[in-house]
Amino acid sequence: MTAQQLLADYGAYAGTFVVAFISGFVPLVTIDALLAGIALKTDANLPLVVLLATVATLASKLPTYFAVRGLVALPGKHRDRVERMRVWVGRWGKSPVLVLAASAFIGFPPFSLVASVAGAFGVRARTFSVVVFFGRLLRFSIVVAIARAYR
Repeated sequence: MTAQQLLADYGAYAGTFVVAFISGFVPLVTIDALLAGIALKTDANLPLVVLLATVATLASKLPTYFAVRGLVALPGKHRDRVERMRVWVGRWGKSPVLVLAASAFIGFPPFSLVASVAGAFGVRARTFSVVVFFGRLLRFSIVVAIARAYR
């Protein structure tokens, strides 16, 4: 099912939520393009669309955050993989929260990777949620504003 079919079947609001949620698990699915398309082609309530995309993205990242956080406590090969990711992401900065904020807003380092290992860095769940929420909210707001300016 394509994003266009989702929007036709569910509308701009539910379609946005579904695609944003899926994009949190499947990096090849990009919510930014959908948001730009909605801003260009519909008369949807754009602040609501941005809020739905933000909440859905956060909701899709939390299970991964908690799973990786739990894997760190377990011995074995999973812990070694998480530790390698932690070292790789750790090269980007001294503060995991700043790296997470940059990643949530800019997308670099890759948001999927950084959000996954945030728990391994000891970023608290509340801090993770606030940083991801506001980083994504700002990013999605800018995407929609730019697209709307070209309408």
